[in-house]
Amino acid sequence: MSLYAAVRFKGIVKKELRDIFEPIAMEGKWRESPVPVLRDFGECCFSPGAIPCGAIGYMERWKKEPWERRYNKETGEWIFEAEPNTRSFDFLDWEDEIIPYCMESVEHYESWMEPLNGPYEYTTHLQKFQDGEWIEIGIIDEDGNLIEKR
Repeated sequence: MSLYAAVRFKGIVKKELRDIFEPIAMEGKWRESPVPVLRDFGECCFSPGAIPCGAIGYMERWKKEPWERRYNKETGEWIFEAEPNTRSFDFLDWEDEIIPYCMESVEHYESWMEPLNGPYEYTTHLQKFQDGEWIEIGIIDEDGNLIEKR
């Protein structure tokens, strides 16, 4: 497993969670959620605030055009970018359990994982989440161009 990963995220939180979601969306306070599934996710992570609060270190393209973390309680729109340490954060739980539980849809889900054996590449994997399913869009190169459509 790689040590570092990065996520760039834009999605819509489900209506029934919007009133209680702001502390998670803005400060990563999963452990303080009144919802057991979300609180349990925070308990299983050494550093649950890494989503959405992990600082961007590796992704130069993202540093040049950063996305400001924000949450709109009325519309449910949640936007962030983060680089969690994967030793303290389980991406499979996040992608397979938490996103489907919390999100109506995810319009933009761009992810990167540190390669274990070089060369270092900063291409990212682009997906969206719609109607309860992940949809592969393709690969984005270091300059932000979609280079491989799926």
